Amino acid sequence: MRLPRLASAALWVVILCLAHDTVLGQSYIRLEDVIAGGDGSGNAPAANTGLDPTTGAFTTSYFDGPLSDTDQVTPIPVPGSPYIDSVFILWGRVHTLVDGCDGCYVQYITKSSVPVLMDDSQEWGSTWNYILKDRVGGVSTPGIRVGGQDYFTTAIGLHSAMGVTFDLDALRSRHGDAAVGCFSTFMGMDDCSIGAVHTLAMLSNDTSGVTDIRQNFYFPGQAESVQMEIPRSARYLTLMSAPVWGGNINCGHATFARPVFS
Repeated sequence: MRLPRLASAALWVVILCLAHDTVLGQSYIRLEDVIAGGDGSGNAPAANTGLDPTTGAFTTSYFDGPLSDTDQVTPIPVPGSPYIDSVFILWGRVHTLVDGCDGCYVQYITKSSVPVLMDDSQEWGSTWNYILKDRVGGVSTPGIRVGGQDYFTTAIGLHSAMGVTFDLDALRSRHGDAAVGCFSTFMGMDDCSIGAVHTLAMLSNDTSGVTDIRQNFYFPGQAESVQMEIPRSARYLTLMSAPVWGGNINCGHATFARPVFS
């Protein structure tokens, strides 16, 4: 599925999905908890800081440097959590000149090989720092600022160019079908003056591929509220950040503030 261009936008009010169910006394599943080894209820090990997109292992530190896909084995499973299907750096399994896609490349976003067609210029092969819990994308220091707002206390930081895919069936088995009825977040980037990111949230399944997308290009201080109703047929939610077409990943501080299922 080829992703269309969308105009940039910045909205300043978080619009949350209506609560569908209660998860262990709360009305939502916390995805920043899941990427640190929890089940979404807030029980991730306190020492965990996020996920390594090159190994699928949970991290207990930060890495202020580049991480690269060196073997084109993508995506990578996360054996430490049934709730995460896989992680990946934006990189095809074969060279873009031989993948059969003119002007684009094939990015696989699930272990079962659900494909997304991305612009050739977004096949970067590297990123910066880990997939981070409660941080701005790529930034090790505390504090969450996205879209000019700094009151958020939870987030998934996804520096360009990488992604993470959640297993919705596993989360339904843990929390019940009704608890996975809607996804909401405030997605965009911080104020880094040279930054620009293409940020995406996608629902998919193994039969139809990608079935719903929320995406946009964000520049310093821009973000918007996103919500997606999740049909029972959806098997995966993928969060992904990419360089803007023809750009680079410098200061690509993509951030999903307060990412929850409800």
